[in-house]
Amino acid sequence: MKRIGIIAFIWISLLAISCENDNIHYPEYPEMGDYGVNALHINKTTLTSGNEYSFAAFVPEGSNLKIIIRGERWKWYVGGPIGRTNSWKITNIDLWSQLLEVVNIGKADASIYFTHSCDIVIDYYENGAQVATREKAVSVN
Repeated sequence: MKRIGIIAFIWISLLAISCENDNIHYPEYPEMGDYGVNALHINKTTLTSGNEYSFAAFVPEGSNLKIIIRGERWKWYVGGPIGRTNSWKITNIDLWSQLLEVVNIGKADASIYFTHSCDIVIDYYENGAQVATREKAVSVN
């Protein structure tokens, strides 16, 4: 009888942990944003310099998002709400890396465009992660 009680206790404990994990919400990256194709969409790996793109994420209640863009000799311009509505905070890490943080939950979007061809890496840090939860290489032609 004790064995059944122990097994039931373990099963209930595992079920509770599973339910806790089901309540974790992650940011979403739509295919399109307010300014066009979303550069953050996980399947978007090729961009064209000079074209306008969205830099869009939906960050649900209880989650957060930091993005690091890194590479050599890349340059971009940011328009839209960055710096005006405070949906993104930009911090220069070094000459070729920038940290972008979503500062409000909900929709964050900005208009961006790259000025010339380059290769970059976008690292996604979701929900306070200390290491990137996603990473993608992007070629700007």
